[in-house]
Amino acid sequence: MKFCVATFLVSFATILVPILAGELYNLCRGTIGSSGTKISYKLHTYIGKNERCVWIVGINSAETYGLSVERVGSFGGREVTGACVSKVNGEVEVIQYGILDNIGWNKLRTPCYILVITLFSGDNPGDSKGFSMTITAYYGSTPVSSESIKRVFHMNQLLISHPPNGQTNYKDNELSIYIFSTTPGPYNPRRANLVTYIRKKLEGSCLDHLVVYKLRTTNSRSNAWTSNTTRGADKICEESPNKMWANDDMIMVIFKSDGSVTYDGFNLLHANVDL
Repeated sequence: MKFCVATFLVSFATILVPILAGELYNLCRGTIGSSGTKISYKLHTYIGKNERCVWIVGINSAETYGLSVERVGSFGGREVTGACVSKVNGEVEVIQYGILDNIGWNKLRTPCYILVITLFSGDNPGDSKGFSMTITAYYGSTPVSSESIKRVFHMNQLLISHPPNGQTNYKDNELSIYIFSTTPGPYNPRRANLVTYIRKKLEGSCLDHLVVYKLRTTNSRSNAWTSNTTRGADKICEESPNKMWANDDMIMVIFKSDGSVTYDGFNLLHANVDL
């Protein structure tokens, strides 16, 4: 395996492109922060072989979302899954299911503070096409900081500092998500995503922690994102040592903090390497 990392800090201010309410979004990956945004992706175009797309929907004060699925292209060789990310009893909860089964209105479960939409195809997508949907937020009292971070990356190498931009401590009640996508182009089983957790300081007793999920497209769509949430495996607390995860597909890192003490957080080192 070839592995050479030249690290650099990511400045989020140079990456984030705001999406306005009612805007049409037709890129393969991104973060959506406004109610009324429409995702329209390859509705009249064939989905490519081994294609991967991911969108994070995270709207401040939203307790769940409604999806108005207006058009669905043929789908013989592609899947689109939705993962509702929430905090329940101090733990990260991720519930997954198909979100494009029917045209029309679909209100998601509550809570669903952040919605991760993932599209993937296999070696034989056939005449599969994309979809069009409008996302509406249902607002309420949510235990999630408005300063939580939601980002999708598809760079070869980078070093992320959390909290970013020179902030001293992370925030109370965070539910932040980093998704490390494959590099631009189709999924390649001969390349791997590596994500390394580098500890600085978290609140102890697992009150603040990270959970790591890996995309497994051979699983059913209700279990496409998988995690072993045993402490020390895919769940990282203050007491955990530095750790590396590897996957030949996307990796999602979720950070959750409670409402009391905050510290200076952690770093994530990412590399996309040849096997």
